[in-house]
Amino acid sequence: MFNNLYIGQSISLSIINKLSPEKIILSLCQQSKIKGLRYYTNNTILPIIELDDQTRIWILPKEIKKIHSVH
Repeated sequence: MFNNLYIGQSISLSIINKLSPEKIILSLCQQSKIKGLRYYTNNTILPIIELDDQTRIWILPKEIKKIHSVH
């Protein structure tokens, strides 16, 4: 879906699993920056994002709502 992910890019998250930790759910309305990439099976690239409290988590590409262009 999103093949052009790179470090430093800003993204918005879509609705994710309701079993996710509360701090992730609260981050849905905020932009997050991609801080790293995790290479997974079948050449899948999973972005690692950083939350406001500097927690870093990886997310699935289907959880990305929008990739913001860098100016």
